[in-house]
Amino acid sequence: MSTTGSDKATGWKIPLLFCAAVILIVSVVARALHIDLEADAWGRSFKNLLVDSAAGFAGHAQKDAKVELLAREAMGSGRFDGACAASALVYNDYKRDGLLADMVRRAANDCADLPWGAFAAKKMNGAGVRIDAHVLLNTRWRECA
Repeated sequence: MSTTGSDKATGWKIPLLFCAAVILIVSVVARALHIDLEADAWGRSFKNLLVDSAAGFAGHAQKDAKVELLAREAMGSGRFDGACAASALVYNDYKRDGLLADMVRRAANDCADLPWGAFAAKKMNGAGVRIDAHVLLNTRWRECA
């Protein structure tokens, strides 16, 4: 008895479609996020520190270290808007992806912060870290639903 393509099991299609739907929903929410550091006193102060850290005649490594420190402080305060803004200024791809991966992990701790995790995952350059981030976010999204 021969089977055609339409007779084969479709067990892999449903999880794939579910993952695609979750990624689509999370990416739409992430696109709706707006970073406005001018909206409050913390943001204005952070923006000034960020500009000071990223400017000047220092080399990329020195600037990256200062900006990364600010981004981690922002994450620690639950200010993913500041962390996302800072991560965009990190020159080194490897360091930026590591910072964004940390942001994804922190955002995954709270269902309300998952869109920030999706925002961070979207900005990653490395395929491996991006895939890991999407797997984590999809898992957490299903748990939060």
